[in-house]
Amino acid sequence: MKKILSIVAAIVFAAYLLFSLFLSRSASDKMDSDLCQGIVVEVRNKSGYDLMSVSAVNDILVANAMNPEGRLMGEVSIEDMEEVLMTNPLISSVNCYKTTANTVFVDLTTKVPVLRVKNNRGEDFYVDSRGSLIAAKLRPLDIPLATGYVDSIFAAEKLYELAMFLQNSEFWHSQIAQVNVTADGQVELVPRVGNHLLVLGEPSDYEEKFDRLMNFYEDGLGVIGWNKYSSISVAFNNQVVCKKK
Repeated sequence: MKKILSIVAAIVFAAYLLFSLFLSRSASDKMDSDLCQGIVVEVRNKSGYDLMSVSAVNDILVANAMNPEGRLMGEVSIEDMEEVLMTNPLISSVNCYKTTANTVFVDLTTKVPVLRVKNNRGEDFYVDSRGSLIAAKLRPLDIPLATGYVDSIFAAEKLYELAMFLQNSEFWHSQIAQVNVTADGQVELVPRVGNHLLVLGEPSDYEEKFDRLMNFYEDGLGVIGWNKYSSISVAFNNQVVCKKK
């Protein structure tokens, strides 16, 4: 009896799967023959800088003949839409899918610029929070500017770590306005407050160097004043070397 019940249960379950597959395929075929009623775009600007707008996304799709509205749902390729949108240098990720209401949903995330580079070669680009380069013209952003002898490789490999440190520190993010790289690869910082230059030296050990700077800011400059020195260097281990004006 148990064996018979098991066979019957298996048959019923198989029939249910076939019926569900039939209904799903029928619904899919019906959707393919329906016209797309519109597109819904959600843009996630994680940087807070509004790098990409809904209208800009729609403009990209229209310019590439990818606007799905008014087309048969079966003719809309969400894979092609994703591929076109990902060619934009400001977009980090995109997910397109069709809904049962015969609309197409676009869920898009923009990149997060953490450093702008304007080097001695006249190049102008950005580094994002993943260490990737952004070759685009953007409105002014509240991020540090890197100048001097810094190419794309140096920016992505050496200054990326510094940019992320500054991005994640409320004090240093608000304090550092400019990063300059000298001809011999040394890193200097221009602060927003105080008429002095901060010298980091080799582009490494940022956390330890900024700890020394913070201690000197609190214990030294807080007592003698912000404008006594022309430069403050933490380029050498366990030292803070100051040059008077």
